[in-house]
Amino acid sequence: MVFKWPSEWRDADAMSYFISDFASTAVRPSRKLNFWSSLICAVCQYRKTPFVSISELKRCLAWRGVAPQCLEGVLDEMQNKRTVLKLDKLTETWSQWGLGVLASPLTSVWRRIIPDTSEQKFVVISVLEECRSKVINSVHHNDNILFTIQEWNDLVLTFVHPSNLENVNKYLVFRRDLTVYGDPVSLVKVRASNEKVASTISQVDIAIGKAKVTRDALYSQIKQLSGKVNELLTAAGRLKTRTRLCLISVVRRCMRDH
Repeated sequence: MVFKWPSEWRDADAMSYFISDFASTAVRPSRKLNFWSSLICAVCQYRKTPFVSISELKRCLAWRGVAPQCLEGVLDEMQNKRTVLKLDKLTETWSQWGLGVLASPLTSVWRRIIPDTSEQKFVVISVLEECRSKVINSVHHNDNILFTIQEWNDLVLTFVHPSNLENVNKYLVFRRDLTVYGDPVSLVKVRASNEKVASTISQVDIAIGKAKVTRDALYSQIKQLSGKVNELLTAAGRLKTRTRLCLISVVRRCMRDH
């Protein structure tokens, strides 16, 4: 689906006003603020990126190659209204809440997918909550609340850009939508539809998780073997064709000789 830009995007006069900086930091026109704040939310929603940096926004929101000069001011106002937060402010809350549970193999798995960058990130709250809602609703729709880490990441990446995977997972843990377990098998357990918070991972869950990992390993081996069998069948088909052509050639030569 192609992103739908606002009608003002095609109006050069309107955009020359919108991309200009604020004349004063004391007075910021609501028209310009509303235009950019709505567009930031829409673009982040379209790109599945609730966590975004200023440089990323400048690239996404550049009009005819020109980035909006008022972007920092717009983000300041959005922070004042709590529609946007700096990521480090949110991570401070995570640390205070005691998110030590993520100091586990799961965190390292998330970071191996897309490493963190040093640039300051902002959190678009409405987009983050929408991602959260979509992920949890998908789990409840399929009636399966226990996942291996690979199964879970595959599910979350349906709704979230890979660069946002780790922080979205941390947020879901922070909101107590899921619990994680890293030894001896990495598991994610999501709160059931009738639960307010996710329950702890039990020994039964761990046994099921081990069975899932074993099953997935067997499926992978079967897939590899199936691929090799197909390669052998293809090679045999080619050999059969070459043999048939050689026999035809020999027969024709013998017929010509006689």
